[in-house]
Amino acid sequence: MMGTEQKIKIITYIDRSNILSDIFIKYYLNFFNSEEFYFLILDSQFDLVRDYLLSKKFTNENLKPVPNNHFGTVDQILKIQNETLNQFINQGYIVVYVDIDEIIYHHDLRNYILNNIIDYITPSGIVIIPNSSEGYIDPNDKILDQRKYCIFDNTWHSKTCVLNKKYTWSGGRHNKNSNKISDDIFLIDIGRCCQQIILENNKMTNKIYENVTFRYSTESKDLINTMVSKFLPTLKPLPEYILNTKLF
Repeated sequence: MMGTEQKIKIITYIDRSNILSDIFIKYYLNFFNSEEFYFLILDSQFDLVRDYLLSKKFTNENLKPVPNNHFGTVDQILKIQNETLNQFINQGYIVVYVDIDEIIYHHDLRNYILNNIIDYITPSGIVIIPNSSEGYIDPNDKILDQRKYCIFDNTWHSKTCVLNKKYTWSGGRHNKNSNKISDDIFLIDIGRCCQQIILENNKMTNKIYENVTFRYSTESKDLINTMVSKFLPTLKPLPEYILNTKLF
């Protein structure tokens, strides 16, 4: 007789609805049921975000308001992330924790997690960056139809984000604590895939937070272009097996 499949909870922090949240929900619903999602919602934006998520067929049981006055600094939200992680670990869940602009990529993600998790899974890090010939993202088309390049970065963009055992993250959840980085699953940052998305996000961030660090607050198109263009000399082609799936 086969054993019961272990429970999974996919968790993120959300403070707005936009193209990134739409992509997040659509992608992860390929692998997880709606009741397996858990959204930590900025309390000041709770009503707006709740209505958005309810329109996506989530329920109030999926939602929790949380305080956070700062964007780009981590002390307040980090405490909540660690408490939420270990709450669900104690209840017997595998926890998948990702930011709203992070895609854990594997073509068979759910089964990969269930078949490979022991304590933790730490995917390799990828950041999608537009090259000089790629225009603004069309929200009606998939990102993988519009972006072909990336940087590979395991220092800042590989994170221990699938967990089956208690853990304590440090700021930004970047600490891997000597965990093995897997080379057959990827954590893909899509937050820098388009200068216009960055600009729109920064404008909204300035409206809803009291304190915002520079990277997330600048509304200068020139400075945003400069921040993106610094990656151009190190761009590599996105792997074909990621591009060809067109999963997001």
